[in-house]
Amino acid sequence: IVTTSLHRRRRTNRFCPLKATYHSSRLASTCAYGDRRGPFTELNAVGNKESTDRLLIFDTTLRDGEQSPGATLNVSEKLKIARNLALLGVDVCEAGFPISSPGDFEAVEAISKDVGNMDPDLRPQRSPMRIAGLARAKKKDIESCYMAVKEASLHRIHTFLATSDVHLEHKLHISRQQCVEQS
Repeated sequence: IVTTSLHRRRRTNRFCPLKATYHSSRLASTCAYGDRRGPFTELNAVGNKESTDRLLIFDTTLRDGEQSPGATLNVSEKLKIARNLALLGVDVCEAGFPISSPGDFEAVEAISKDVGNMDPDLRPQRSPMRIAGLARAKKKDIESCYMAVKEASLHRIHTFLATSDVHLEHKLHISRQQCVEQS
């Protein structure tokens, strides 16, 4: 549940107490799901039913968190964290970068099979947590990512492509136009 004591009023630009508490699982992202409805439209809204404001909790602990020095997790540790994220009501869990190593592929696949198919009645929003994998905008990465996340009842491939001039010129050795075409 997302709760805050302050909410900015549109006209006065001053803070006031927020009376409604919005359940994070009821709130979905337009950009993440491609439409305003998202996967939770069958659920009753908590708070203001007329509101189109939505919040999606997208957790990157299992991928981005491992980039901290000394923060490495094995498959069973990642599964335990993913299960707890699901029980907390996180909407999307970015489980890892499957092409980066066989261990990361194994962890993402295990999370997809186990946590991605968790009994929805155990979750606050009564729907499965979406399991995401990270992939560069390369066919091999995307295929590997799909193979790792496909077992989850709700899954996503989070695709990226470096776009800074430095990355394009010195790392990828492509032009901005080639970058646009590749994406």
